[in-house]
Amino acid sequence: MGIAVAAAGCGSSSDDSSTNSGGSTTSASSGSSGGGDSAALVAESKKAVAAAEVGLPAKYEGPTEPVKTPKNLTLAVMPCGGAVRGCVALTEAAAALGKELGWTIKQYDGKSDPSNQNKAMLQAAAAGADIIITGGVAADQIKSGIAAAHKKGIIVASTSQAEQPKPDGYDYDINPAGPEMGKIAGDWMIADSNGKAVFQPWIDKEFGGAVQFLQGNIDRVKQCSTCKVLDPQQFVASSLATDFGSRTVNVVRQNKDITYMNPSYDPAAAAQSAALMTAGLKDRVKVASINGNKQNLALVQQGQVQAIDVAYDQVYVGWMAVYQALRLYNKMPLYTTPGVTDEVHKYSGNVPYKLFVQSNVETPIKEYVADSLGWKAKLGGLMGLTNPQ
Repeated sequence: MGIAVAAAGCGSSSDDSSTNSGGSTTSASSGSSGGGDSAALVAESKKAVAAAEVGLPAKYEGPTEPVKTPKNLTLAVMPCGGAVRGCVALTEAAAALGKELGWTIKQYDGKSDPSNQNKAMLQAAAAGADIIITGGVAADQIKSGIAAAHKKGIIVASTSQAEQPKPDGYDYDINPAGPEMGKIAGDWMIADSNGKAVFQPWIDKEFGGAVQFLQGNIDRVKQCSTCKVLDPQQFVASSLATDFGSRTVNVVRQNKDITYMNPSYDPAAAAQSAALMTAGLKDRVKVASINGNKQNLALVQQGQVQAIDVAYDQVYVGWMAVYQALRLYNKMPLYTTPGVTDEVHKYSGNVPYKLFVQSNVETPIKEYVADSLGWKAKLGGLMGLTNPQ
């Protein structure tokens, strides 16, 4: 898939200036001590990496309560942009499940533009949807569309945008454990460098889930007293098709100490990998990312700059979005994940994820689905499916 597909423009329009994530101070000096010596932290990180390479959680930890599933519902889905795989995979999974349940499916394209996303929401509401599920779309960008849907009693849900439920926003968001996944990326950097990582983060504030992932990565590497975390470089998705690659090359050339980068999500990682390969800098920097797009897993497998990908089960996210919608449709409270209290993640059912490195990317390459947990039979059975696909 082409790099330009990620020109999403779903939020902030800031351009090339550097910024800190979440208002916190991230200096170019070494991170704060994690409370133990470097060798102990490296050993701890190696253990965490080994567990993540198998996949987490180790067993299904989602809902167990069945719901009634009407056969005459209309489900509308809208990814942030029809060419952005990280958004499409989420809504595609929800739509496929809806079709399996016998529903009418209406698909809309956010076209990587807030005005088009809001227009699509208004169209979905006017067309008589019972449920609307978006992928990677910020609620603040589609307020009038959400308001129109809520006025008609339509359930409106988000996937992978790290949105808290609000009266004028989404009813819920199914979101992977971004901070924990980011921590795994940090553990890998610490372990791979033997506690000597020099980490350059890149932040795109348009996508809330990606911001959480990057912050978890930053926080973990800062616990390594012999590592360094540099000030994050800010970018927006539309720059992937313009100057993002050249900026990446310039940053790496200007700071020869950089050994690791994380550009927040897969299309950006693919752009950086291509730019560094072309510039002859393939062996200078290792790139980490999130999503598990097939293109990026291929880069990891082939050792082409991107060295790891923390992939989460996007099909599970789509199915959980449908399950939660059915709970609301049946006047039931949202399912809450045991032990999870924050409003961003508590409704997500502990989304499975896995760390992919060169040695565990299988051929043929495919997007990660945690089939070993048997979750489709369990979660699908709660919605009345006897042989879910």
